[in-house]
Amino acid sequence: MSRWAYFDTSAVVKLYVEEQGSAHVQSLARKNRPLSSVILSLELVSALARRKRSGDLSSEAQETALGNFRKDLPRFDLVELTSDIRRRAEAMLLMYPLRTLDAIHIASALFTREALSLPRLPFITSDRRQHEGALLAGLDVVLVPS
Repeated sequence: MSRWAYFDTSAVVKLYVEEQGSAHVQSLARKNRPLSSVILSLELVSALARRKRSGDLSSEAQETALGNFRKDLPRFDLVELTSDIRRRAEAMLLMYPLRTLDAIHIASALFTREALSLPRLPFITSDRRQHEGALLAGLDVVLVPS
């Protein structure tokens, strides 16, 4: 792994639930050092629980996905939710049509890119609305099909 890439939860779910775009995200995760926000685990648990409640995921598949995610979590560099990131997210919510947690992810990626003096930081998502906001914020976005 030679470089960092920021992974939004919408992409990370594809590592643990087989769906359109899973192979692409797996390839990106192998080639990059994965970054995400500390909210990643909460969002991932929520996504898996929502899929189980809707009948799209069995109890066994949910448990397997959670176990695999918890095993892999140490591979992720997680960005803490600081007051600076919170302020950036608030500003983005006023400028762009984003959901709250999407703004936190974008602000976390921008903060990390600046803090590490990275010329670019791929932002990997499968969320179209977030994709648009991340582009407007100046990130190099990789949109994974859903």
